[in-house]
Amino acid sequence: MNILVTGGDGFVGRHLCAELVDRGHTVTSLSRSPDSTVLPDEVETTTGDVTDYNSIVDAYEGKDAAVNLTALPPLNEPRPGTFHDTVCIGGAVNAAHAASQHDVDRYVEMSSLGAEIDSPIAYWRTQGLGDMVVEYSNLDWVVLRPSFIFGEGSETFAFVKKYTTPYVTILPDGEATQRSNRSGSGTSQR
Repeated sequence: MNILVTGGDGFVGRHLCAELVDRGHTVTSLSRSPDSTVLPDEVETTTGDVTDYNSIVDAYEGKDAAVNLTALPPLNEPRPGTFHDTVCIGGAVNAAHAASQHDVDRYVEMSSLGAEIDSPIAYWRTQGLGDMVVEYSNLDWVVLRPSFIFGEGSETFAFVKKYTTPYVTILPDGEATQRSNRSGSGTSQR
């Protein structure tokens, strides 16, 4: 298959692109600033920004499948002028529309666990709205909703590593629980 991966040189994308190449597929990675050094040599790179439809539409031509991995991660400050709705909703609209315009057979949208349109958290709310765009498209689609994606080189791993110690750590808005067992009875103190 000929597959386009938007966000292909990101943490998930680079692993997906490598796996797809290993399985014999032709892979193109699309990103704003392509980094071919993190991808197998067989992966073609192309420049485009999902927030700009005209910069991505041609990349979908001739593709059998497309995977949209782009999002504005909640752990990092966005680049100036960029908001969750710009990337998560607008990007989903543009990617799904481009795939539809080029009759892409299969479409995968990576979202996140907790993505709901009525979420009080902007990231999840915009992910939920982006999912809805895909679900109402005419594409043969799959929406994946993973929880934290954790591994060496991931944003989550870097965040936890930066803000924790090798001992007991209280995360922001979290609670620490201390347990003791005296005379066979367990107690919990908060």
